[in-house]
Amino acid sequence: MTNRKRQPPSQSFFVAIHQAGQDGAGRSGVRPGIRGLARSRGVPPPRLAVVAGQGMQSSHHAEAAMISAERLARRGRASRPTVRWPLLTAAGLLAFGLGCGTESDCGSVTIAEMTWASAAIAAHVQNIVLDKGYGCLPELVPGDTVATVTAMSERGEPDVAPEVWMNSVRTVIERSVAEGRLRIAGDIISDGGIEGWFVPEYLVERYPEMTTLDAVRARPDLFPDKEVPGKGRFYSCPPGWACQIIDTNLFRAYEMEEAGFLIFNPGSGEGLSAAIARAYERREPIFTSYWSPTSLLTRYKMRRLSATPHDPATWACVTSVDCDAPARNMYPKAIVQTVVTSSFAERSPEAFDFVSRFSWTNAFITELLTWKDEQQATALETAEFFLREHAPVWREWVRPDIADRVQARYRPSPEVGQISGSGLLGGARDFPALGAESLRTLKKTIDDRYRSFSREYGDKIEGLFDPLLRILVVFEEILIAAPWWLVIVAVVGLCFGASRSIGLTAAVGAAFLLIGYLGMWEDTMRTLAMILVSTLMTIAAGIPFGIAMARSDRAQAAMNPLLDIMQTMPIFVYLIPVVMLFGLGKIPGLIAVVIYAVPPVIRLTNLGIRLVNEEVLEAAEAFGTGRWRRLVHVELPLAMPNIMAGINQTIMMALSMVVIASMIGVRGLGQPVLQAVTNQYFALGLFNGAAVVALAIVFDRITQSYGRRLRDMRQA
Repeated sequence: MTNRKRQPPSQSFFVAIHQAGQDGAGRSGVRPGIRGLARSRGVPPPRLAVVAGQGMQSSHHAEAAMISAERLARRGRASRPTVRWPLLTAAGLLAFGLGCGTESDCGSVTIAEMTWASAAIAAHVQNIVLDKGYGCLPELVPGDTVATVTAMSERGEPDVAPEVWMNSVRTVIERSVAEGRLRIAGDIISDGGIEGWFVPEYLVERYPEMTTLDAVRARPDLFPDKEVPGKGRFYSCPPGWACQIIDTNLFRAYEMEEAGFLIFNPGSGEGLSAAIARAYERREPIFTSYWSPTSLLTRYKMRRLSATPHDPATWACVTSVDCDAPARNMYPKAIVQTVVTSSFAERSPEAFDFVSRFSWTNAFITELLTWKDEQQATALETAEFFLREHAPVWREWVRPDIADRVQARYRPSPEVGQISGSGLLGGARDFPALGAESLRTLKKTIDDRYRSFSREYGDKIEGLFDPLLRILVVFEEILIAAPWWLVIVAVVGLCFGASRSIGLTAAVGAAFLLIGYLGMWEDTMRTLAMILVSTLMTIAAGIPFGIAMARSDRAQAAMNPLLDIMQTMPIFVYLIPVVMLFGLGKIPGLIAVVIYAVPPVIRLTNLGIRLVNEEVLEAAEAFGTGRWRRLVHVELPLAMPNIMAGINQTIMMALSMVVIASMIGVRGLGQPVLQAVTNQYFALGLFNGAAVVALAIVFDRITQSYGRRLRDMRQA
């Protein structure tokens, strides 16, 4: 007999069954109808009974049935006959018998979880309430202001953007509202947010005049950019954020570059926060764009600079990426609102009413963010804390029966130290984990110790790397200043000299011509400089360590676990300590790249030397060759094919890390890729990604070809 794979029912099918349970609550004709639907769709009746029972239930006694129904509807999996179906059948019938109320016909709801903390907390609160209170099937999706609003306007999803800062996208939203695609639900921050350009309060205490933008503009020497001596540094918003467009236009309008400043892109919101925290810990001047509510401005007192008063007439141009001549202006008081799609508001009026009522003050969300920071909690844990400790606030947003339903159904995530799991025999077992308070204390102790170390020795350690920074800057300046044709001739010459392949050489030359034609030449040269310097560093550090491992089994045993850690540690972890020590920019990026990319050179140098034929070594020794001459003239040449393979792998890993290092302000091809991901700019991401691939092919083919030639020479 042929077994046909049954396709899982669609989510809308389960929503329809859910509605059938609502419409037929208490009527005897519902059960036969469900059986007919089951036969027509090939879904076991018990499953539909449970889902329909969810639509009828309002009693807490049917909780088990409801949880099962919600899980089944979300997963949408094809049913498999198991021994649990009799239990689910009973649960569904129990829900039929006990049901007397209804829930909103909400269906699937997508909620944008923005990348900043206050919006993420709001998204999680709405997710929980819509799920447990209104019977929706919510899903959190990542988003940022511009990308999310554009997707909502053009594609109709996500359904809800809990926290939209209107200063940057007002034109798009007003047009979409007028066309009936979007609706403004309400002010999520009732008294508005704060955006602007800031300096630390302690700087104002030292220089009382530093309260205006004009005063700061006249003193670039107070905010030195270590990568470009003689210039001041202004930290803008991260790439892809709406405020980054505004900062760039205002930077042009105030002629900051002519005044001696350079605009620095921090790569991410977390990177910008880390830069401010590092400067504050060391009492260093910093000139930055920032916003509130945030816990950072609670911990670190910052002064918002006064500038040209806000002018609504010229603001639209300032917020546009195509603004040719921005006028002097400054951020107004930020209106922060919840935006939803019109389709969501129409199909789920009760859920829309809840989202419209969702509102808190700047001071209140700052209090939540401070708690989140002190407890090192996630956005979900902070949302749970809010629902648990501030019930009078959120109960004002919903009907009493829905509030009761949320509190009855929702089970917060277990705290650390209270984790339970099923044992081998199916019973609950408490895992003997460290208590939540003890774990929190341990984390804070480690963080405080590292911060103290950074304050005490950070400047001295950073000074040791100043020569390396100068080398990297020189490499970058040479590549950018060199005639483009000379760079292409050099790359093509290296490629042909290593590969002896006319086809590959022509392809490499064409790729670099296309890179320049598409306007990516300068970013490519920056990335090329970073790869060259990091490769030289990995070779200089990796080969000696590989030699030491080859010389001593004890050294190999000690190094292998460390290399395993370096190769398996998540890439982002490398960024944390270097940012705290060195801030943002080239040096922390370079160090992170080297740490991540050096293991292959060490391992394959060790392997190559150990694979050298013992008879060759005995012959060299018989001719009176000393250890140093034997290493230089015998072992390393014979191990060179393996070493080149290690260098090849190192370059590939360095290229991947350079893109990620853009999150801490490393300029190059990585930042446009990051901006493309954030804003869903397909063409931008495709072009810059292709440029990275072109660099990877050049380095890969050159090193592989050179390694093959060395191997052939060795065999000959």
